[in-house]
Amino acid sequence: MTSFRIMGLWLTALLAGMAWAQPAGKVKIGLVSTLSGPNAALGEDVRDAFNLALQLNDGKLGGVPV
Repeated sequence: MTSFRIMGLWLTALLAGMAWAQPAGKVKIGLVSTLSGPNAALGEDVRDAFNLALQLNDGKLGGVPV
């Protein structure tokens, strides 16, 4: 019985925390990638793919403006 109470308290705390967790408008995302040296072509491809994904989703990730 005690473990059910503890799980109930954790669930209540989790749901309460989710209610307050709202994005504050636009979110900035940093991308760490190699843009110089012998692996620069791969780093540029990663950056370009990320930018393409943003363009295809109207500048949103998970419904949040980026």
